[in-house]
Amino acid sequence: MVSSTMYRIINNAYVSRRYTLDQLHLLVVAHILTKEQFKQITSVTFEVGEKGTD
Repeated sequence: MVSSTMYRIINNAYVSRRYTLDQLHLLVVAHILTKEQFKQITSVTFEVGEKGTD
């Protein structure tokens, strides 16, 4: 899980369209963001990708 500062940076980058939904998805797969943080930022429920990532 990321620090509150890093969370704000990621959130701001997504809101300003510097990060895409796919890039945030990769941050969850890399265990940088949690599924809950992903949903807070995007309002989308995290889904397991076709590649079988968790």
